[in-house]
Amino acid sequence: MNIGHKASSLAHGHRCFETTKKVASPFFISTVATNPAGFSLLELLVVIAVISVLAALLLPVLSRAKQKAKDIQCLSNERQIALSYRLALDEDSSDHFYKPTTVEWHIDKVGLEKEGWICPSAPLINGSRRLRPDGFNFLGTVNTAWRIDDWDAWMRIHFDIPSDRLIVPKSRSGSYAINGWIFFEQTTPPNAFRTEARVVQPTVTPILSDGIMLWVTPTATDLPPSNLAYGFDERTEYGGTGHMGYLSLPRHGTRPNTTAGRWSPNRPPPGAINVVFFDGHAEQVRLERLWHLYWHRDYQPPAKRAG
Repeated sequence: MNIGHKASSLAHGHRCFETTKKVASPFFISTVATNPAGFSLLELLVVIAVISVLAALLLPVLSRAKQKAKDIQCLSNERQIALSYRLALDEDSSDHFYKPTTVEWHIDKVGLEKEGWICPSAPLINGSRRLRPDGFNFLGTVNTAWRIDDWDAWMRIHFDIPSDRLIVPKSRSGSYAINGWIFFEQTTPPNAFRTEARVVQPTVTPILSDGIMLWVTPTATDLPPSNLAYGFDERTEYGGTGHMGYLSLPRHGTRPNTTAGRWSPNRPPPGAINVVFFDGHAEQVRLERLWHLYWHRDYQPPAKRAG
């Protein structure tokens, strides 16, 4: 190869290098300029949409899981209360339910949060949120606990207690109701149990359940409440439902999103409550089934409930 040819080749290579350099440099700049770091607006919108869909799917599941945890805690509370009552019952060898040890149990244990008397689904609420349309604000609601501000006076009205017996604390509250047919003797009709020997169906005889009042004495002729939030019957004067109205409120189970409106008594009431029975077991009971439990000694479940 002669010198002229070599010079021509070198010159051609230099031009190719320059051409490549001129072409490659704008391409590199263009690539950097059109692919900045981060997400585009469209990509962000897609991510937000995906998150929204996942949240819509997961929130109901999380809500049900939270409610299930409350139900379990409530059942545990009732078992704990029933066990403490059984211990008080067994301290005295008498077969009667009403005796000094069970009176002491009422004075020292009932209505205290540390003793398990507050259901997570019905906590104690203070202030204006406690106001009921019927004015009986010591009662609870489907979502709130009952409250008695002067426990000392309340106990002395119902029990023969020595004047020097100290009763503290004075304010008590709870989410549960005691079956009065089991405990009381003096103030209830002859169909109260009075003694353990008269409880012949312990697996279906309630001791304690969810409720909006401390003591209840349900009967087979009681009406269901027409107001599922407050437990009264708007068709009658207050208390016209009987004590079943203090219990048959949808605190647990499948229930409507709101319980503030009217509910026709001809329809099966929605939801359920937790109940602990005389044999010691606890379970969730549908409201319609409450009329088929054996609340007192002569109780006969109706073929069709009232209402």
